[in-house]
Amino acid sequence: MGSWGRLLAPLSNRDFALLWAGQTFSTIGDFIFAVALPVSALSLGASAVELGALVAIFASTQVALLILGGAVVDRASRRTVLMACDLARAVAVGIAAWLALAHELRLQHLYVLQAALGFSSAFFQPALRAIAPQLLPPTLLPSANALRSSARLIGRSLGPVAGAILIVSGGPGLAFAANAASFAVGAATLALIPAASAPRAASTVTWRAQLGGGLHYARAVPWIWTTIALFALWNAAFNAAQNVTIPLLALPTGGPELLAAMYAAYAVGQVVAILALVRREWARPGLALYGFAALTAVAIAAAGALRSEATLLVLWCVSGIGVLMATNIWETLLQQRVPAALLGRVGSVDLFGSFVFTPLAPYVAGALVSATTAALATVALGLVGVATCVFALALPAIRNLRAPTAARASST
Repeated sequence: MGSWGRLLAPLSNRDFALLWAGQTFSTIGDFIFAVALPVSALSLGASAVELGALVAIFASTQVALLILGGAVVDRASRRTVLMACDLARAVAVGIAAWLALAHELRLQHLYVLQAALGFSSAFFQPALRAIAPQLLPPTLLPSANALRSSARLIGRSLGPVAGAILIVSGGPGLAFAANAASFAVGAATLALIPAASAPRAASTVTWRAQLGGGLHYARAVPWIWTTIALFALWNAAFNAAQNVTIPLLALPTGGPELLAAMYAAYAVGQVVAILALVRREWARPGLALYGFAALTAVAIAAAGALRSEATLLVLWCVSGIGVLMATNIWETLLQQRVPAALLGRVGSVDLFGSFVFTPLAPYVAGALVSATTAALATVALGLVGVATCVFALALPAIRNLRAPTAARASST
């Protein structure tokens, strides 16, 4: 079977195909909303601080509820949780669309909307990561995760363009309505998937034990807790570079055209990674995970040191490859090795811990640029990422981590 055949193999499963199609459509809506939200806020007179508050409200609400979300996901049907979240988001964004089209929308309404979306996301994200092992055999999980990444690429490619067209045609309210409709489509496709029962262990434990179960499991498995801890630092450094220092390098060098081209190059790198993921399995996934994370960090440091237009394009393409490969290897590891009854909670602990420092990243990056230069700050952030990977690769729990098939082969 060729690369395309292996990539598309999970779509032969009716339930996964429905999940993928609905969530691809919903992701397009997410990126429509990503364009419409700031346009709507600015049209209502929002300041830069108020615009930042909209982002902070979503992030803080999501982070605050992630652990609870993981517990609910492991106690209830994951399909039901996903469908309820999509329906709730359809209603919330639909109300905002109605208010906007009626010229009654206020900035305070957007604050409430962001809190509602952050609330739903805290339950939706753990459920989405945990449902694939219920629908597919372990051998198809790497391809399934690659397809999930492809859905995000499709959304990132089509959503902003569609959002701009809708805003020009009918204002932010029309774009909000399209996003609400995309959530409704996601819920409708989920309704066609048979509801699976909750994991068997879920109904035999108290809520208190349920809430702590994911954390206790993660702490007991060295390769999980060390990776979560190290990626808290790695993700903060990467996001600081991606959102602050890299734009500060690109804009003076080649203007907004270069920055747009770099984003396109990043997407090209991720397409390459998606095709590469289905070509092979990683016998030593720990080495592969941190190898690709290190590749990205080296590319960031090199971007700060070299800075020519062509070099920035190539390095940002390499960064796209590294990020997607590392992300998919990690998610597949969790899906294959964490017990099904704990997957939602462990996933929520991972999401919480791995991104706990990310909200601080722009402030740290700004301070670094103010104290030095954008180029030196980019190099420093890249070296932080490299250092975390080198440290990880020195740990036996990471170096000796093997894929399930490789582990079985070595034991016979």
